Amino acid sequence: MLKCKEILIVEESEAKKTPIKWIVVGVVIGIVVVTSTVILLRVLANLPKPEITSKSGEGLGNGYYVIVTVRNNGGDGYIIVSAEVSGGEELQKQDRRIYLARGESLTLTFMFYRDLPFGDMNYRVWARADWRQWA
Repeated sequence: MLKCKEILIVEESEAKKTPIKWIVVGVVIGIVVVTSTVILLRVLANLPKPEITSKSGEGLGNGYYVIVTVRNNGGDGYIIVSAEVSGGEELQKQDRRIYLARGESLTLTFMFYRDLPFGDMNYRVWARADWRQWA
């Protein structure tokens, strides 16, 4: 009978320690989550936010030129500007990685070539922040 009481006392003692361990673990996890969220939000707030302010496309002989102006409305950083031309079954795409400070603009010319003259061609352009700068 004495042994049963000793076991019961030890079990009660262990049961009292367990919630404290879980509280400590929970607090540590909470601190890590909050810190990670704050860091991620600061990074996202400082990313470049590119805007295409003008674009045009023109065929000339065996070449097709796409001219695009990009403005950075976000934080300083690298931006990837892409241009694509298509016509018939042909599709060509080019990318340029540029650095723009906040508020800065840049005009780029993409040149596409082929053996036959370009007929009715379509083009499109887009820009996005380059996430590799944060890797």
